[in-house]
Amino acid sequence: MDPWITVAPGVHQRRYDPLDVSIVVVEGAAALLVVDSRAEPAEAEVLLSDIRERFDKPVRWLVNTHAHYDHTYGNQAFGPGTETDAAIYGHANIARHFAEYEAPRLAAWRADPSREPDRHWNDVRLTPPTHPVDRPVTLDLGGRVVLLRPQPPAHTDTDLVLLVPDVRVWIVGDLVEESGPPMYGSGSFPFGWPDVLDELVAEMQPGDLVVPGHGRVVGPEFVARQAADLHVVAGRFVAAHERGLSTAEGLASQDDWPVPVDYLVSAIDRAYAQLDHAAGPGATASRARVSGAMSAGPAPLTIRVPAIELRELRDRLRRARFTTASGGAHWEAGVDPAYLAGLVAEWADGFDWRRVEERLNLLDHRIAEVDGTRVHFVRASAGPAEGTVVPLLLMHGWPSSFLEMLPLVSALGWEGEMRGIRFELVIPSLPGFLYSELPDEPLTREAMADLLHGLMVGHLGHARYGAFGGDIGGTVAAWIAAKHPDHVMGLYMIHPPFPAVFEEPLSEPEKHMLALEEEFDERDGGYSAIMSTRPDTVAAALADSPAGLLAWIIDKLRDWSDAHGELERRFDRETLLTLATLYWTTRSIGTSFRQYVDYPANRPRPRITVPAGFTLSAEEVIREMPRSVAERSCADVRAWHPATRGGHFMAHEEPELLAGHLSAFFAEVLGID
Repeated sequence: MDPWITVAPGVHQRRYDPLDVSIVVVEGAAALLVVDSRAEPAEAEVLLSDIRERFDKPVRWLVNTHAHYDHTYGNQAFGPGTETDAAIYGHANIARHFAEYEAPRLAAWRADPSREPDRHWNDVRLTPPTHPVDRPVTLDLGGRVVLLRPQPPAHTDTDLVLLVPDVRVWIVGDLVEESGPPMYGSGSFPFGWPDVLDELVAEMQPGDLVVPGHGRVVGPEFVARQAADLHVVAGRFVAAHERGLSTAEGLASQDDWPVPVDYLVSAIDRAYAQLDHAAGPGATASRARVSGAMSAGPAPLTIRVPAIELRELRDRLRRARFTTASGGAHWEAGVDPAYLAGLVAEWADGFDWRRVEERLNLLDHRIAEVDGTRVHFVRASAGPAEGTVVPLLLMHGWPSSFLEMLPLVSALGWEGEMRGIRFELVIPSLPGFLYSELPDEPLTREAMADLLHGLMVGHLGHARYGAFGGDIGGTVAAWIAAKHPDHVMGLYMIHPPFPAVFEEPLSEPEKHMLALEEEFDERDGGYSAIMSTRPDTVAAALADSPAGLLAWIIDKLRDWSDAHGELERRFDRETLLTLATLYWTTRSIGTSFRQYVDYPANRPRPRITVPAGFTLSAEEVIREMPRSVAERSCADVRAWHPATRGGHFMAHEEPELLAGHLSAFFAEVLGID
């Protein structure tokens, strides 16, 4: 039986038996590229003889798909000083792998006086790639190109994938295993492997051919199933570890593992060892995925949306249907359908989430478990290292996120430099938003305040700190200040708090403002009415339609910002689509409604006694608010800035203006000249 199989024109697989390693030969116009070699140098020589008999072209390139123990020993038959003298390409980490693992193993074997002769190891010379690959590379074989791309850590940290574009053949090494369960690597458990496969599947086209390291040629559907199996296994290992189950109990807790249980025994041991190491002695793992590892305290969080989910999102967007406008003027009855259609089209085919994701991951994202509830936050320092430290909690509202506060980081940095203040910023996702969980109790402002105060004091060690917020975040800040005055050095808001009761007599400006509020709520209150009374109904639609979700969000961004009807005066398209993608991929639009549903459970807030400052937003009603309203709630108003510019999302809209007011307020509170 001929061991050579022609996979596609000019691409041939050499299989040694159905379960053994496969070698691939790619034909160029005048020379051959060989993918992988037999492990032993002697076997590699036999392989070369086989290739010479089969093909009338010389070998000019050898590519290592990975280095796994002795997988690359055969390089020496192809490399410098041999008759072939091939250029050897492989992941840039292979040289480190040789130095850290293979060289010590060979040295120990050779130094052992009792060793048995071993043809597998005799005369081995470690031959690392002559062309280490740390970024995508295109090889020109003469009339045909082959693309090489190093992969993130998965099966190993040396995985390399090849694509022959003209025949759509992927050569993936042991990242895919047709002949059995996917290998789980060695050493640590590769939590990132399924995400790497998801990325590959997202780039594949129907009908593509995938040549695995072992077994027969498969298609994208097989790779997707293998990724799904790996996701299941990794997720169950983490869940069992969190529950405190032993490895044996963890395996016994499920009876429908996608791979044979006996194969998983060593895999779960490695997974537990990795989770224990990340969490520290005596701790269990956080539920946040952190580059495949978990952490005990505020754990680092890496935002990584699976490629298959992004592909599904784009598919939904491309199939979106749009209504016709209900009124004659654009935006008269809500989001303009034509504008929405254009934005949806850009979301589907123009928006580069991976670039945004990479930028977001430059931030210090953390997850802390506060009283049993996971809370996500971003940490940042703004101002001189030697400055007076002001821990500052920055809280967003609805339909917003931590993104809104990010422009304040650099703006406060400038202000801090001038005033000698170093702001230690904590920017949370409010409970129910994005990566933060809902607590078991009703989501009142007080409940949110307790969680975030616990984060600041109990987890981050800030005995005294400042609190800032707008919209819901502002009401949470007010509750923190009212309930924990000994820990709050100052409160700052853009929407001054109403008193629990407006006691008579009311001033004329107060009466005017309350009348405006009643009239505004009549025009604008539809969104809150449905989110308060039928949240699950509207959430069902928004959770299933990304176009609908986008419309629901941008309607309020336009109406409530100081955009004067031109949404993109205040929010560029990348920001809009980033916010929508975060809500979509975290499936949190429905949970973000909870604070509307639970609003009746709020009790009257006590009077606020800590120093308070205000910069009024230029929104309807708020811009008309007299100082006396804030003074009904706050005993010590230190700063009052009437509305000039910047709306509901002022931290995003006017970060420099707000940063100037914030820094001046805290400088005054702390007595800094």
